[in-house]
Amino acid sequence: MSKAEKDYEPLERESHSTVKVGDTLYMWGGVSSKSNGEFALSVMELYHLPTGTWEQRPTTGNSPLGLFGYAAAAIGNKIFYFGGYSGNSAGTFYNSLHCFNVDAFNWKEISPNNSHLGPMKKCNCGMVAVQLNGEDYLAVIGGLGSVSSETPKQGDASYSTKETLTGYQICNEVHYFKISTEQWMSPNTEDRPIPISEFSMTSVTPNSAILFGGSNDFGPSNDATLVTFTNTSVKFTLLVRSFEPYKRYAHSSALINSSSAGPQLLILGGICGLDCWLLDINKKIWKELVKLPDSITSRCKHSLSVWSVTPTTNWMIVFGGAKDDGISSISKTEVFELRYTNHKKWSTSVIPLRQYQEKLHQRREGAAESPEPPQNKKRLKLEDEEESDTEDERWEIEEDDSWFEVQEKELELLEKEQQLKNREEELNEKERLLESREKELDERERKG
Repeated sequence: MSKAEKDYEPLERESHSTVKVGDTLYMWGGVSSKSNGEFALSVMELYHLPTGTWEQRPTTGNSPLGLFGYAAAAIGNKIFYFGGYSGNSAGTFYNSLHCFNVDAFNWKEISPNNSHLGPMKKCNCGMVAVQLNGEDYLAVIGGLGSVSSETPKQGDASYSTKETLTGYQICNEVHYFKISTEQWMSPNTEDRPIPISEFSMTSVTPNSAILFGGSNDFGPSNDATLVTFTNTSVKFTLLVRSFEPYKRYAHSSALINSSSAGPQLLILGGICGLDCWLLDINKKIWKELVKLPDSITSRCKHSLSVWSVTPTTNWMIVFGGAKDDGISSISKTEVFELRYTNHKKWSTSVIPLRQYQEKLHQRREGAAESPEPPQNKKRLKLEDEEESDTEDERWEIEEDDSWFEVQEKELELLEKEQQLKNREEELNEKERLLESREKELDERERKG
């Protein structure tokens, strides 16, 4: 039986992921904080982006053990889950790799938990899908595990216990998993970062990603590092180091592919960083998004996914995590909009769940009725970017400001119309409350 009631919302949780495939987010596992202690969750939750509703569905096959702190990445219609930590009394780390087919709703273990090969048994690592010369790989970096791990250490990797609790260690391992052969590989690695965990790693192109923040021997970090992958090697290049944003770990990140502003990396929340920032990847400039409520930014160990609604509008879906005390779990789903305006600036606004479909209709109707803006494409390339093994390119679109001005005015009118409608609803509600109060007073007078 599946749970698909209109107002259904998954149980609160943290240290989980939401992975987007098509127009659906898939959420597995995590850990929930309850009065009777913490326990790992083992159900698949689906968030349907076109409707803004959750559904819980059963799965078949050999599933993971409801782990939290795992790493997840999608390739086509399959989601891969690596490692994690169990909620049992023994506190077990894993290095198993499972695959979930979203069409068949079936699990398959493709690399078992193993003490003799592969990465260290660990949690809080990073994993992205990469494509090199037409072959699909998973790249796994860093993470935290037990000092008593029996898995052979990677040759040129480092392991540290300096900033961890007794009995644990963090690492800077770099592994590939080749999908076609189902084998673990150790690529040559240049300029590894120091051992690190609880960072975010976000794909930028099929052969590159950005590693941001995390916890290392010096405490929280705010370094943004470009990671470039080839068939035989991995290269780390420091992209941005600055005083802002605040150093943090246990945060979330997502890539915003903007045709007019270029690729952007969005960072949300985390321990030591309860705010939201946007990194212009090509210009290497950070910008804080200040007009977001604490209910969105003041959380850590949460999930974050992006959905492109129109060419200039993205919706960010945030779920779960822990409050800024790092203890209390959060259950409420939050959605906020990130829009690139005609003034070449980013605008944010919260999308109330009760208005989700109405707002979506407004945005898409406005985009459908408007012609495409005139465009002049030009190639953008990161200074530190090497020649790609793929044909992937990033383009910046130079837009005609007059088109954007029309769009901006239409959206402003729609917003004002909605505000008036909301105000009218509030007044009607107050009138109903007053009428109810008057009836109560009349009833008391009659009884008196």
